[in-house]
Amino acid sequence: DWVFLTRFCFLSDYGRLDFRFRYPEAKCCQNILLYFDDPSQWPAVYKTGDKDCLAKESVIRPENNQVINLTTQYAWSGCQVVSEEGMRYLSCSSGRSFRSVRERWWYIALSKCGGDGLQLEYEMVLTNGKSFWTRHFSADEFGILETDVTFLLVFILIFFLSCYFGYLLKGRQLLHTTYKMFMAAAGVEVLSLLFFCIYWGQYATDGIGNESLKILGENEFFDPGQVLYTYESPAGYGLIGLQVAAYVWFCYAVLISLRHFPEKQPFYVPFFAAYTLWFFAVPVMALIANFGIPKWAREKIVNGIQLGIHLYAHGVFLIMTRPSAANKNFPYHVRTSQIASAGAPGPGGSQSADKAFPQHVYGNVTFISDS
Repeated sequence: DWVFLTRFCFLSDYGRLDFRFRYPEAKCCQNILLYFDDPSQWPAVYKTGDKDCLAKESVIRPENNQVINLTTQYAWSGCQVVSEEGMRYLSCSSGRSFRSVRERWWYIALSKCGGDGLQLEYEMVLTNGKSFWTRHFSADEFGILETDVTFLLVFILIFFLSCYFGYLLKGRQLLHTTYKMFMAAAGVEVLSLLFFCIYWGQYATDGIGNESLKILGENEFFDPGQVLYTYESPAGYGLIGLQVAAYVWFCYAVLISLRHFPEKQPFYVPFFAAYTLWFFAVPVMALIANFGIPKWAREKIVNGIQLGIHLYAHGVFLIMTRPSAANKNFPYHVRTSQIASAGAPGPGGSQSADKAFPQHVYGNVTFISDS
């Protein structure tokens, strides 16, 4: 007899809800309940087993017009009785504008306390203004589409630049597996942002987007009745755990590399420092997002920070390993054919591959130009 429908973060002046509800007259009378994000409102009623339907309705403030009674007696509901195939229905079409001192989360529920359950069809359109960039977006999502498009263009530039470097290196038999992996990572990042831009572009057009993916994600990982950031979910905790495990392996790999090739310190020391910052950026960002950013602004701010972290990781690697500047510490002057032969066992198989390869092959050479 009480059910949550949806939530939306409305602008302080331009938020609007337009709705259409239809249900059998015999199931009268049902109410639309509008809760906001004050601790005495939605947090006090959602998933609280000690409150029944009437108790959940009691926190509503009638003076704020938070109840829309879906009957013909309530003029603002726009209800009228219609007959269809011998049955009488209440068809209600109307709207409500939202005014508040700041952007605020609103939660929409439906109730029929003391009745025989809820049975209805409904359609709701929740909007913020009339601009293409804001109309269908919750206020916490403002700027996400523009940010994603901007970073998509930047990552396309990084990807093509890495491909250009790769082309130069391949022509000289210097295209190492490490750089191929970097090119693949940049390409996957471009593909990811492209999918995000397509999704948000569709959402900006029709206010729906790919609903099947959204429903799947909410069913598996998120509760749509709560404003949760990615790292407040089991999936987010798993991502942080993987990040920490990857950092432990990263430290181990750098330590082993320095032990075997101490002359590579000019490369590995700044490399380790730069990517230590990157590894810790994610958990630090999660803490800031959870405790330092208001929920009504969290998603758009965190989206920009997260993409900035991705750009930092790709940009640093691109700069550190570009052929003209990194040749003194990154072995572009060792041809891929040399590396392949060095990996083979020595005569009689008596010497391991890493010891058979001279430690000081990174000596005086002419570096390769970017141009």
